[in-house]
Amino acid sequence: MATIDKQNLGENLRKLYEAELRAMEREQLLSRLWASDATLWPSDKFGPDHARENLEFLHIPERLPQLTAEALRENREAEQEGLTNKILISFGTVHHFCKAVLDLHPDGGNMNFLALDSCHPGIIRKAESSLEPRKTFIILVNKSGYSLEDHSLFLYFHN
Repeated sequence: MATIDKQNLGENLRKLYEAELRAMEREQLLSRLWASDATLWPSDKFGPDHARENLEFLHIPERLPQLTAEALRENREAEQEGLTNKILISFGTVHHFCKAVLDLHPDGGNMNFLALDSCHPGIIRKAESSLEPRKTFIILVNKSGYSLEDHSLFLYFHN
């Protein structure tokens, strides 16, 4: 096992950092990332389509007005149908994004709102007891396509 030279740790980290920056520049990583270059990820593990789909987050700034308008329209339609509650189901980093978008438009109408970012049984029971299922608008948001965890929670509340 290699020993760490504590006296030169800062200098060694600086050298590693600079080497990584040079590699990023040489490989044009940032411009390739913004161009949605799927070859930045190993295709043998996920395939080029998977990487390309996961790079959609790069286009959120230009799509945000449309996404927000659609979400507000769906909210109005849910209220017109007599729904009084909404549950947002989202996990991981997409949950933080959803919360940020909701903060941009705090007027969510007259519906009670609950955001779930956990499938812990206690949290699910609390959500279940605080909202009437037949009058609940369920919103599932994820960034990586189908996943068992969030889809199962969606189906649990949907049924």
